[in-house]
Amino acid sequence: MQASNHTYKRPVPVRRIINVVMVHILLVAGAIVFLFPFLWMLSTALKPIDQVMTLPPRWVPKPILWHNFIKVFKTVP
Repeated sequence: MQASNHTYKRPVPVRRIINVVMVHILLVAGAIVFLFPFLWMLSTALKPIDQVMTLPPRWVPKPILWHNFIKVFKTVP
């Protein structure tokens, strides 16, 4: 007589699935919270000076000024 190679897989409890989903939701929310200031800083760095404090704020500067980075490294030693 041969032993069966079939293994019994227990179903994953619903509570564990909910916990995993909740952890992932919290991680994504935390990532967004920490990413928001970085994106705002990058957007502001690429804006002309007259667009920095406009209301409502614009996320995408028009025009995009890459020259701002060159200017800051020439100004600040």
